[in-house]
Amino acid sequence: APCRGGGGACGAGQRRGRDAACDGFQRGSSGPISRGICGACAVRVNGNAELSCEKLVSDLIARYQTETLTIEPLGNFRVIRDLIVAGVNVFRLNFSHGDHAMHAANVKLIRALEKKLKLTFVHPFDDPDVIAGQGTVGLEMLRAVPHLDTLVVAVGGGGLISGCAVAATHLLPGIAVHGVEPEAGNDGQQSFRSGGIVHIDTPRTIADGAQTQHLGTHTFPVIQQHVDDIATVSDVQLIDTMKFFASRMKLMVEPTGCLAAALALSGTLDIKGKRVGVIISGGNIDLSRFAKLIQETEI
Repeated sequence: APCRGGGGACGAGQRRGRDAACDGFQRGSSGPISRGICGACAVRVNGNAELSCEKLVSDLIARYQTETLTIEPLGNFRVIRDLIVAGVNVFRLNFSHGDHAMHAANVKLIRALEKKLKLTFVHPFDDPDVIAGQGTVGLEMLRAVPHLDTLVVAVGGGGLISGCAVAATHLLPGIAVHGVEPEAGNDGQQSFRSGGIVHIDTPRTIADGAQTQHLGTHTFPVIQQHVDDIATVSDVQLIDTMKFFASRMKLMVEPTGCLAAALALSGTLDIKGKRVGVIISGGNIDLSRFAKLIQETEI
């Protein structure tokens, strides 16, 4: 099943747009939009035609932009275009990755902006509403194919697998749910096996959508309860899987989107004779980068 990007944020936005007394939303993204911790802020201008998105962005740039934070308007994605049509202005905050100190500083700044602009912060993965929104892809798969034995899902911060695992184990109590990470970024595997959240340096992997440094405080307990195991695959295996999708299925899938399929094709997961669901979680990759990766024989 293909995973449509933005489902988690869209779910959170729809829920909080109805329930919360706030002017807008502020969202982070663990995906490849930037190498940093990205945030998309959507601000509803309540009847004030003078407070345009451009004016708001220019004010934010003047007051807050630094070497580790850039601010830009955003409107190229379908989900965001839908928000704009609905009267919501959207922009993005790009935060640089770093150590615990930089992460703490970023969180402090986000909270300050949240308070000043009356935004509701929406985490890219560690948020119950985001988890529920991302879980709808698993729900849709199981409604279409209701008798699966195994579900395989990519793991970054844990939002997608948490939502899918909750949906899967609710509908099929006996189903086995397996997570997959890149070898270089196996913080989720370490956390799952040690019983506590493990923080790692930003991993060097072509799976840029899984370059998170740790699982979330909301996602980790869900993974502990509903996931059977977390495995890893190499970047070479990801490239082989990209080639498989391109040659056999005529699909252009990004490296992170290949994680689950790479494990299923690896032969290391016992799925012989079983009905297996594989979440293909993204096609967000530049054409030239895609071509370069599938032409490489070594990493």
